[in-house]
Amino acid sequence: PTSTFDELIRSPFKYYIENTSDIPYRDIKVRVRYYSTAPSTYGIQVGQEIGVLPVTIPPHSRDTYLKSGTVLGSGSSLFYAGDLQVLGAVPILE
Repeated sequence: PTSTFDELIRSPFKYYIENTSDIPYRDIKVRVRYYSTAPSTYGIQVGQEIGVLPVTIPPHSRDTYLKSGTVLGSGSSLFYAGDLQVLGAVPILE
């Protein structure tokens, strides 16, 4: 099965992407790390996935952007998404 960002929103963590610049960005490349919830290995990283969020982030904004149902990675009731890292984005200069 796969995990969608809608599922990540329901996890114990809320992930925000903040754009502090004066220009908007689109196609945000992110890495999501998954951690174990099994009692014997709780909190140990079990995987990661890199993908692109097909969103535009306005200047000086902060939002979750995890609402679009983008499929990224694998999912299990024994995993939780414990980290979201922005790796890059495309600036909109027009």
